[in-house]
Formats: sequence, C-alpha cells, structure tokens
Amino acid sequence: MIGKKIALFAAAAALPLTALAATPASATEHHSSDPSIYIQQVSYYHDYFNVKVKYRCYSEDDDYGKVYVTVKQHDAYYESDYENAYCNGDWHYEWVQADNEHGELESGYLRVSAEVKDYDDNYDHDRQTYKIRFNGHH
Repeated sequence: MIGKKIALFAAAAALPLTALAATPASATEHHSSDPSIYIQQVSYYHDYFNVKVKYRCYSEDDDYGKVYVTVKQHDAYYESDYENAYCNGDWHYEWVQADNEHGELESGYLRVSAEVKDYDDNYDHDRQTYKIRFNGHH
C-alpha cells in the first residue's frame, strides 16, 4: 500500500497516519502459545501519538504481560509506558499513548514499533513505516 500525504493543521484534533508497508514483522497469524501483536492504527496529536494495537498473549494463571510502543524519526523519539496486557489467550485491542521524550518531528518518514511481552518474557513485535506531512513543509 502506498502512503498518502497528510497535511497537519494546528487546530486538528488528530492526524491519522497511513502505513506505507502494511506487512507486520510477524506476517502470519500465530497459532501457538507465543504472544502476537499487530499495529492497527496510528494517530498524531500535537505532542503525542496514539497507537492502536491488536495483541494476544497467554499465561497459565491469566497473568498480566506488557504492551509497549515507540515512534522514531531522526532525533525525535516518542515512547509509551509499559501498559498492562491481558494474557488470557484472547485477542485484545488497545490504544497506547507514546509521549515525546526528545526531539521534534518534521515532514517525512517515521518508524512505529509495538511489542507485547508475556509474564515469562516471551514476546512479539511489529514495525511499520509511516509518512507524516506538516502544513507548509515538503
């Protein structure tokens, strides 16, 4: 899928981004007890990203795991806290907020990564490339 250019307006509530390559790092659905995660949607707000992930993980006692996302572009770096993941074997959808840790975004490409880790530290990750365009920049 080819990404489209999106203009950012200061008053806009959210800027949805389109993935340039929609193939996850784990390209096929997992059918084992290993954790699985897929980036579903990414939106940019003035100073943070919301990343919607689909994940599944397992544990014998329905223990919690962790979900974590990052967004990187040149010197700009956004990351989330480690959010609780429900490891009961079902698929879950969750919005995870990644806050700016340092640097400023500019028009161009950025890399979004998501990771799910179960209670025993088994994990899976997905990475996607997105293009962002700010109003007045090429």
